[in-house]
Amino acid sequence: MPKGSASTASSEHFRKGAEVRLLIGGYDGQEFTAPSLGWRPPSLSAPVGSLRLTHGVFYASFYSRGAESLEPVAERQYEHIDFKPSIKAATAQPWMKWYADRVDSKLPKAQESFPPPPLGGGGFFVRFRGRFAFEGGQHRFVVVASGRVRIWVGGRIILDDWRVRLSPLKSAVLVNLGSTPRVCEVVVEFEQPSSVPPREHWLKMGKANADQINARDWKSDSAALLSSHLHLHWISDPFGLKIYMYDLPSSYNADVADLDHRCETHMFAAEVVVHHALTRSAVRTFNPLEADLFYVPVYTTCKYLGSRGFGVDPWFGKRAIKGAVKWIRQNFPFWDSSLGEDHVFTMTYDYGSCFEYKYDKADKAGVLKVLDRSILLSYITDASTTCFRAPHHVAIPIYVPAPARSWHLEQPSHLLGWGNREPGAAAPLEKKRDWFAFFQGSLQWFDKDPDYSNGLRQKLFDLYNDDSLFHILPHKANSPEEYEGHYRRSVFSICPRGFAVWSPRIYESLLHGAIPVIIADGIVMPFSQLLDWRDFAIFISEKDARNPGKLREILLNIGADSVLNKQQNIRKVRSLFLFANEKDEGNAKPLPPADSYLQSPIDAFDMILHSLRQKVVGRFAAPQTSDQLYHI
Repeated sequence: MPKGSASTASSEHFRKGAEVRLLIGGYDGQEFTAPSLGWRPPSLSAPVGSLRLTHGVFYASFYSRGAESLEPVAERQYEHIDFKPSIKAATAQPWMKWYADRVDSKLPKAQESFPPPPLGGGGFFVRFRGRFAFEGGQHRFVVVASGRVRIWVGGRIILDDWRVRLSPLKSAVLVNLGSTPRVCEVVVEFEQPSSVPPREHWLKMGKANADQINARDWKSDSAALLSSHLHLHWISDPFGLKIYMYDLPSSYNADVADLDHRCETHMFAAEVVVHHALTRSAVRTFNPLEADLFYVPVYTTCKYLGSRGFGVDPWFGKRAIKGAVKWIRQNFPFWDSSLGEDHVFTMTYDYGSCFEYKYDKADKAGVLKVLDRSILLSYITDASTTCFRAPHHVAIPIYVPAPARSWHLEQPSHLLGWGNREPGAAAPLEKKRDWFAFFQGSLQWFDKDPDYSNGLRQKLFDLYNDDSLFHILPHKANSPEEYEGHYRRSVFSICPRGFAVWSPRIYESLLHGAIPVIIADGIVMPFSQLLDWRDFAIFISEKDARNPGKLREILLNIGADSVLNKQQNIRKVRSLFLFANEKDEGNAKPLPPADSYLQSPIDAFDMILHSLRQKVVGRFAAPQTSDQLYHI
């Protein structure tokens, strides 16, 4: 079951041979019992006991699994369900004191001993029942249990896990409680079989000292570190995603940014912007038990090699990632509990987490081994290389500074001689776009590296340099304003690949209202599960682009109405690919709308959250590559 999604009762969750019967008293869930265990809990339709069921309080009935009677051995009332082994009683053990200082201090404090006397290590069953007031909307129920657990809310079963386990269950379940406030009964059933004596397990773990814990692999113990003996709480969660961000030492981010002023402004700066945005986002949680995902804010592209023609130092980034993962494993249990599968990194280097500076070397190296299972927010989106795994990684747009003057794009204008086709034409028009197609940039690398653009840019120059419809400028603009002006006067912006398939030109084009013509085989576009890029861009294969006259033919055959439609759509989607880059930590970044991408002003960070939420709830479809979108 994907984390973050509501479960339904299913016999697949339980041992073979389990008896299944319908509940009595209005519950639409199912009650599962295991006759082979020789003990059956009382029905949910049974009276609640001698204590009165009170609003806002859990009434608990404890039963001994070894007893023949179905009468409760103990009855209690609790304001919260939050039980874990007593840290205070075990502080003489160095390891337990270390746990209390580093992990337990971040979590809610436990109540009295659990289970209460006279229950001991022979196994027990407890049922909690209570009535609670809920605001309308979606809620996140957070559960940690070292034994079997089952939960109902408002008569509907939301979690059914009655398996015997040697390590705790940690789960976050989303439940929609309707649009209006309501009072719901919450029922929690928990069973701790005698085959899993939690106290003995913790005492055995407590024999290790802190130094040994820091140095060793946590795989055998990390699951237990996540656990209360039994814990449940709920929070409002309208968006349906919670991310815990590690508070890494500043040597992994802020200090690295100080190495070079370009770190927060160059095209690789998305790793910095995402960090700042998540710091203020309502999606962030400070309780790791609530988290669907864990974000690692490490900067890998802030250090430059310093030699002419060379950019970011990939080996620095590789060392930074390895160091950050080591720090996490030494200080938290969450990496080893999932082998990093629910951990998120931002990878903005040319070849992403391959951390090599040549295509063939990067493809051979593959994703850095320590990141093999992690979710990567990636610039490199080439489906043909080992550096990007389309079903698992998340393609994100390149960081492009967005000057305030550029955020207010005027109404679309039209190609040479096509006249004013603007419906209603009440809004002022831009200056007429008098360039048909435009490209400005390097044709080849300074050392004539044959891998650069695979010779594509040079070929385009040779084919269209003397064509009056094309403006191929193989040199840098004299100023940023001149460069922006070229986009603003062009209908089409040619975006051929460079060393990698991704290019900032795609997003610069959108920023200034030119239709991007993307020539990069195998590229996966950001947010392609949420938006159809064919509505505002054109994809042409590298083979067709090399064919004399083919690019010209394709573009001229795009009708004026289609051009206008794409221009109008650019105005709708442009902000979705631009990072707002606000560093004001005093302003909380609100949640993006849960279901709409176009009706509210949201930015690229919000779209990243939408993509991550899709991954968490298991609705992540394989994105389309450019060869599925040609000429449309």
